[in-house]
Amino acid sequence: MEQPECSTIRISYLLKSEKMKDYGFSESEIKRMGGKVIAVIGSGTPPDNINLPYLKVPAIISSLQLIASSARNKFKGKVIGVTGSAGKSTLCDMFTTVFSSAFGRDSVLTTQKNENLQLGITTTLSRLSQKEKYAVLEIAAGHAGKCSSIARPDLALFSNISHVHASKYGSLEDIADRKSEIFKGVKQGGVAVICRDTPLFERVNKHALNEGLRVITYGHHEDSDFK
Repeated sequence: MEQPECSTIRISYLLKSEKMKDYGFSESEIKRMGGKVIAVIGSGTPPDNINLPYLKVPAIISSLQLIASSARNKFKGKVIGVTGSAGKSTLCDMFTTVFSSAFGRDSVLTTQKNENLQLGITTTLSRLSQKEKYAVLEIAAGHAGKCSSIARPDLALFSNISHVHASKYGSLEDIADRKSEIFKGVKQGGVAVICRDTPLFERVNKHALNEGLRVITYGHHEDSDFK
């Protein structure tokens, strides 16, 4: 499945007995985007008032993955994946601000809201076009390996780990292992940027090295590459 020729993809979907969610753009939105809009709809019946072209598919997630994969294959810029127990959104905003200042706002595509799980990652990648130079993606611990394999980052940034996810994932060791799955999808010859001050740094670093990545560290630690 090829990436549709559109500037934005809006997902519409049916979950169990729920009604169709999140469909349709206003006329002003469609006009602003030049009519290049598409909705991706699950196997349910589209509502009568849907006001844009749509693609009806039997399986929403797998279809979006195919579209996202097509977009990623065509993309000539750099993809940055960001993970950590805290500060992911702030770091993505920092990257976006720097790239926008240097190359213009249209040069960077970044995660919107909290679209940092599989569905959100595929949706964001599906919006990629050749006008962007960078894509900055926030990747959460849930299915980090799968999300990374879809995004195929050129660089993965690992900021920190803390007990904030302990109730869901268990020990800090478990959290470190889950978040380190982001390194599994990094492109060959890619880079892992890791905060040297994070707990269990050696464990996280080993995961990155096992994937054959070049590791760059930052932080207050005396052995940091950048302080």
